[in-house]
Amino acid sequence: MIPAMKAIVTGANGHIGSRIVRLLVEGGHNVRAMVRAGSDRRSLAGIEGKIEVRVGDLLDRDSLRGAMEGRTHLFHTATRFSHSPDEAEEIWGTAVEGTENVLRAAASAGSLERIVHTSSCATVGSSPKSDEIRDESSIAGDEMEIYRRAKIAGERAALKIARELGLPLVVVNPAVVLGPGDFRPTPSNRVVLRALAGGSRAYWSGGRSHVDVEDVARGHLLAAERGREGERYILGGENITIRRAGEILAKLTGTPFPVLKLGRGTMWVLGLGLEAFGRLRASPPRATRAQASAACGRYMYYSSEKAERELGYSARSAEEVFVRAVAWFLCNEIAVMRGRARARAFFEAVVGDPPEAALAPSFYLSGIAPFRS
Repeated sequence: MIPAMKAIVTGANGHIGSRIVRLLVEGGHNVRAMVRAGSDRRSLAGIEGKIEVRVGDLLDRDSLRGAMEGRTHLFHTATRFSHSPDEAEEIWGTAVEGTENVLRAAASAGSLERIVHTSSCATVGSSPKSDEIRDESSIAGDEMEIYRRAKIAGERAALKIARELGLPLVVVNPAVVLGPGDFRPTPSNRVVLRALAGGSRAYWSGGRSHVDVEDVARGHLLAAERGREGERYILGGENITIRRAGEILAKLTGTPFPVLKLGRGTMWVLGLGLEAFGRLRASPPRATRAQASAACGRYMYYSSEKAERELGYSARSAEEVFVRAVAWFLCNEIAVMRGRARARAFFEAVVGDPPEAALAPSFYLSGIAPFRS
């Protein structure tokens, strides 16, 4: 571990950012946590007295310049994680202009020894083939979906500016991140919430790599310590089909197993309807047409071999990832959930322990499988 880091984390109250902050605090490092004014800071509860909280904004260059002063390590995690077309301007602004502002402020500070930029496996792309495992040499093609397009442009901007200004930048590319600490549930964790709310019998062809937020946060620190400048590192987990993910969630929550396979056309129409419903409710849609096109029949399967070899990265199994994600929502009143007691009973019957135990650091150290046989 790097000694005596003076770190700054942008998006410090976010799902990934807050876990990085906690790991840094546990490691005895000096941490400056950058958050927006009026932001939800529940993810930092219990450690705010151990960190310096700095209010700023990715689009406010003055606030960024002051925040970077005296820092040795920067973890840039801040972005707007949404798939809503109505939020396109904010999504693009934080991912691209915000990244440019952060890196130019870091260059002006002149004290940064390492910068870790949080990108996404969206920049690595996907395949229509289940046997194609993508790695860091893979580059995403043209994307319709706004979040994917913004992350691709943001990563390109980060690498370009780093080359121009000689910044010690390393890029990490997390896969689908689930798990504890997500107080403003991301689109990824909302899948878990929907399962707890009743589940769904539907699924579509395709697959994803699922990874626990704790493993991703640890991967960031490893990248700061051992990553090579200018390189990308995939922080992924186990690759499983959409149907298999639904089966795991159904088993953990006592909800219906997925049996109805939806085609690409049906998914597109469903996305259209959900977009309209979201506008009526003035809330982000559960899915969009662009998401349907990007996900249906696509396999987001990735290899983390480079991160394992060069950084010492490792990740939990998909079952463990979903166990921890479900356990956390069962232990926290994040969303209204009918039948919470029933869901807890199913969880305990399958896992063999209450949700609180599943979140304890020692839970998996014995090597016990997360599901009872």
